[in-house]
Amino acid sequence: MKQKCKLFDSSSILNYSSKIWGYHKAPDMEVLHCKFLRRLLCVKKSTNTIGLYGELGRLPLTDEIRKISMFRYWIKLLNSNDQSITKRIYLMIKHDAENDKTYNEQHWAFQIKTQLNNLGLTKVDQDFMAITLQPIKQRIIDTYIQTRSTGLNSSRRLSTYRRFKINFTLETYLDNIPNKKHRIALSKFRLSSHTLEIERGRNTNVEREQNKRAQRALGRSPEEKVKGQGEAIILI
Repeated sequence: MKQKCKLFDSSSILNYSSKIWGYHKAPDMEVLHCKFLRRLLCVKKSTNTIGLYGELGRLPLTDEIRKISMFRYWIKLLNSNDQSITKRIYLMIKHDAENDKTYNEQHWAFQIKTQLNNLGLTKVDQDFMAITLQPIKQRIIDTYIQTRSTGLNSSRRLSTYRRFKINFTLETYLDNIPNKKHRIALSKFRLSSHTLEIERGRNTNVEREQNKRAQRALGRSPEEKVKGQGEAIILI
């Protein structure tokens, strides 16, 4: 799985020249990214994206690739020769940004400044010699994880997932379970991307607890139904 994700990142043209336009959210590209992740895990289209990213230890493209690409290029500019054309142009547009000339917020230097402010790194651009990519990259990841935790805790559909997901990283079972059928079954169970009554009841406005009681009254539990379908792997 890890190699497939790396191949997607390295061979995809979705982020071509994103060091210039990376501040755009580009939702259509994120739709394609999520489609790729769903195919990797073989889960439904309705699978919650927070769980989808978390299971594979990935961030949205705007955070994982595009913002980082922008900051990498920005640091390269700062360390370039003062007489180079690109450095002189950057200093010119930086001066515009400092004087609130944003050009409808499409100004590249303004976007760099805004992203740094959003990450709590307002003073970073004041000390060129101390700027490195790694702390900025780590701050982007930490900020996303914090935002993700809020969404994870507020999602009813991910109530099961919260029991299993501890660290934001690629889950080892995705590479360690050789049987594809078992791996898919486990992914579907963890992400609530299955057809058990506890999930199907949401489409008929049946509360989860009420659905559980109804299943137990019939002498079967969601777990027993899974076993009956030959997916006992997900209960281990």
